[in-house]
Amino acid sequence: MKHWWMIFGAWGFALVMFLGPSGGGGAACGAVRDSVASGDSLRTRGGLRPVIVTATRVDQSPDRTPMATDVIGEADIREAQPEVTLDETLQQVPGLVVNNRQNFALGERLVIRGIGSRAQFGVRGIKILVDDIPLTLPDGQAQTGNIDLSTTGRIEVVRGPASSLYGNAAGGVIHFHTQQDRSASPWQVRARALTGSFGLQKWIGTFRGHTASSQYVIGADQMSTQGFRDHSASRIRHLNAVWRTQFSDRNRVTLVGNLYDAPYLLNPSTLSKTDARTSPAMARQYIISQGAGEQAQQGQAGVTWQHNFGPTQFLKTTLYGIRRSLVNPIPGRIIGLERLAGGFRSFYQVRFPLLSFRTRFSAGVDLEFQNDRRHEYQNQGIPEESAADITPSRMFRSLQYGALLIHQRETVQGIGPFLQMEVRLHPRVWVLAGGRYDRYRFGVRDHLDAGTDHSGNRTMQHFSPMIGWTYALLPEMSLYGNISTAFQTPTTGELGNRPSGEGGFNPNLRPENVVNYEIGARGGIQPAAVSYGLAAYILDIRDMLIPYQVDPLSDEVFHKNAGAARNAGVEAQAAWDLNPRFSTRFTYTYQHFTFTDFQWEYQVSGQLRREQLAGKEVPGVPRQQLHWALSYQHPAHIFGRMELQWTDRYFANNFNGPPPDQPQAMPRTDYVNAAHTVVNLRAGIRHPLGRITATLFGGVDNLLDQRYNASIVPNAFGGRYFEPAPGRHWYLGVEILFRRPAGS
Repeated sequence: MKHWWMIFGAWGFALVMFLGPSGGGGAACGAVRDSVASGDSLRTRGGLRPVIVTATRVDQSPDRTPMATDVIGEADIREAQPEVTLDETLQQVPGLVVNNRQNFALGERLVIRGIGSRAQFGVRGIKILVDDIPLTLPDGQAQTGNIDLSTTGRIEVVRGPASSLYGNAAGGVIHFHTQQDRSASPWQVRARALTGSFGLQKWIGTFRGHTASSQYVIGADQMSTQGFRDHSASRIRHLNAVWRTQFSDRNRVTLVGNLYDAPYLLNPSTLSKTDARTSPAMARQYIISQGAGEQAQQGQAGVTWQHNFGPTQFLKTTLYGIRRSLVNPIPGRIIGLERLAGGFRSFYQVRFPLLSFRTRFSAGVDLEFQNDRRHEYQNQGIPEESAADITPSRMFRSLQYGALLIHQRETVQGIGPFLQMEVRLHPRVWVLAGGRYDRYRFGVRDHLDAGTDHSGNRTMQHFSPMIGWTYALLPEMSLYGNISTAFQTPTTGELGNRPSGEGGFNPNLRPENVVNYEIGARGGIQPAAVSYGLAAYILDIRDMLIPYQVDPLSDEVFHKNAGAARNAGVEAQAAWDLNPRFSTRFTYTYQHFTFTDFQWEYQVSGQLRREQLAGKEVPGVPRQQLHWALSYQHPAHIFGRMELQWTDRYFANNFNGPPPDQPQAMPRTDYVNAAHTVVNLRAGIRHPLGRITATLFGGVDNLLDQRYNASIVPNAFGGRYFEPAPGRHWYLGVEILFRRPAGS
């Protein structure tokens, strides 16, 4: 790390040299757009709109944030988009890899700076919030299926460790905000219908409005698809409601409710390199006969109250709860889960002068709990006589349950107090320091009467400090840097999946520990309507959690700790409004993730051998990624957008080739996911008719009909790493928006 300390020292020297006695930099970057501009900002002429970031738990402009942050606005989320998967919008963020696995049972894999690549399903190591309500559970896992894009109006991303604010968040934070109604119309109704390839159908209805003191949004949608691959049909329903009200000048309350229902989400599993190339739509017959997939229902609700004691201090408190029910057949097992979770979050902030320096002090605490009742049975599959013609809606009723293998209750309680102080040392310089102590208690109570009691408890704790600084080098350019630590615990599912098949928790799994070093720059050129950002970082990781499989038939994933790994990368981005009709955006990511200490043990002829994997690339993370978009807006209400996404090759296993105990297993190319380029095109026309606006839109994804794999399962058994993506496919939709005129 010696050379990185030299860089920090050089930047610190530059900071001192540029400081002057004058205070002319007081408004240094107040009008600079965020590093990824919101859609509204891209269409603002004659200047760049200010952006406020809230995912850092304080409302502040990006030029004062010593972390890499991104804000995506409603136009980018919605305009001619199908509003089906998160990659539609999030793929434009540098450093964030979004694997659309074409598999709603497992969900999209989100990876920030290499953190999260181990996830077999859902998201790991990244804090996901919706309107201040965490979707991420205390053990660090999050399901994104109940995120309702049809009512989302803004997405904020913090790239890099955020444990000093959020605890189990080594990768960063993604915060989804429901739409807010600022229009002159007292209320409006939006109806949308969408159809597309592979039997895609989606229906959306939203109602939003406002009164003198309140705003409200209600949205409902249903999506169904047969899926690109065999055995990948899915059906999902959402109901989302948000009510915000200002009771007085000092009190504001937000109520949030969300219902998610997935009657069936079928899982086609992975394929070998040969099968993915020759028959990408296939699913293995064993997977189909086992009814692999998921059936889930989830309800979530929360209330947030903010009390302003005055113009310089406030208290913000959130209380929330989650209930989830799940049936998850996988090869060999049927998992049943009943979950209750929730928490209490409280946050106090005050601004005051300290020795003539402007200071902002924040303190808070998060209390979380998770209570899972888990049952696992032998999976005896679907009856042979009905397997050929069974419909997706009947598949879960046809499952044959075998012997009860696991019957246990898993609990997690977490407490995380934190402090943060921001000091303005100079009109151009802000310093931010803080820390958080987290303590998680994992418990398991074995209720299976099998002669051996696997009950037990594990406690995992960590203190996560950080220090960062921001320097307004120019009125429209700021530099920043930070040093921080982070950690992420194994999830209850990862602790409970033991190769022996026993209940209880794996006593050998340890949490990952991360140390982060980062520097960056961001700014804008107002006359040219340009914004840009650059970040460079190194993450040193100890006890990295690595997934692997052992069963030739099952898709069950187990985990072990690697000794150490290093993630190093550079992220660059720029956005430019070329003229009133055209705007463009470019992002580039370079990331080199390698093991620095990883002893792999294996058996040869009954003898234990070890191989050091230091220098091997961490699987599942591309070396480079590039995204380019060109948007068009015509005064006659015609709009369009073309996107190009290039992803570099990456390895599928720890060995970056054949395992040491199977040197002739397969060619080395069968352990590599090849580089690929995807071009997407979308367009629409909007026609105002008095109070009604009608929009016809559509798109073509993978326009060049490239054959590629969208993602992999690292270290899968038998070389079945790959999850193929579809070739050229399309969608077409119509939207009707009715606005109630103001004053009527």
